[in-house]
Amino acid sequence: MKVLIFSHGDLLNALKDGFKNNSNFNVIGVTCSIEELIKMVGDQGRVVVVMDLTTTEEMFTDVVAVAKSKDIRIIAVCKDVRRGFTFLKNGAQDMVVAPFKRTPQDMKSFAQNLVSKVGKVFKEYDTNTKSLKHNFDKKVVNIIAIGSSTGGTEIILKILKKLPKDTPPILIVQHMPAVFTKMYAKRLNAQCPMSVWEADDGDKLENGLALVAPGEMHMRLQMKNGKYTVTCKREASVGGHVPSVDVLFNSIADFTNRNAIGVILTGMGSDGASGLLRMRQKGAYTIGQDEKSSVVYGMPKVAHSMGAVVVQAPPDEIPQLIMDRVSSFKAV
Repeated sequence: MKVLIFSHGDLLNALKDGFKNNSNFNVIGVTCSIEELIKMVGDQGRVVVVMDLTTTEEMFTDVVAVAKSKDIRIIAVCKDVRRGFTFLKNGAQDMVVAPFKRTPQDMKSFAQNLVSKVGKVFKEYDTNTKSLKHNFDKKVVNIIAIGSSTGGTEIILKILKKLPKDTPPILIVQHMPAVFTKMYAKRLNAQCPMSVWEADDGDKLENGLALVAPGEMHMRLQMKNGKYTVTCKREASVGGHVPSVDVLFNSIADFTNRNAIGVILTGMGSDGASGLLRMRQKGAYTIGQDEKSSVVYGMPKVAHSMGAVVVQAPPDEIPQLIMDRVSSFKAV
């Protein structure tokens, strides 16, 4: 198990000592430079970066960006639990609080806890890798659309965290006010393998990119110069919602067929049901969240009752259902 230590502070020796006598781990380098981190990681595959955020907190965002591009993991070593949860929210896989007192026993316990956390992260690495099987060569999907409302923010996060970084483009409508959609997209971007941002009018779709519809705007798929792009417009509400899942799903149905997947998640009302039915009628594979796992079994219930849903499933199963049908083809 390869470990890289990102530190230049007084915890450096303790961080190194934790792995020194453990043959399960290989410390491939020690640095406090983003450039050196990139060079040391190279193409080595799975690496866990132990980042001493008691002294290098300002570099955290840059390391997260590297971690996403290289598919590596971060364990945050921080001053207190409150800061630790902030790092977890913004891209770290786990955290360890540095000891306030630096007695030999405190440092020993700290090192043992750190080594245990690194081992746990590697186990999750293996689990996530094994849980999602790529069948790219047999499938033709190159666009995915997700719609949700009440209770959907955490479900979307759960799904995206398990999808590989080269997943075909995803368009997301989550009912929420404008001020929150940009913040939500940033949160997804920090915690998921794919790049995620709030959509802007004219954005092009690419593998590895998920776009969140801006609050108070309808997002639609369109074809421009032979490429998929999106439009984001301030318009009247549809079914009481801006953005509307139905607006997105109907636009998907206009430009796609069996090369699309539609997913409708927890939420009150019926937004997205009729659009999902159109997608299915055009040949798309459609997934609805099941009743047991839904915070509000409204939108997926209506979609299922009108025959718009091919399969119902809990959130834990949805990523694999998606991956069973995607391809490595680039968005057209």
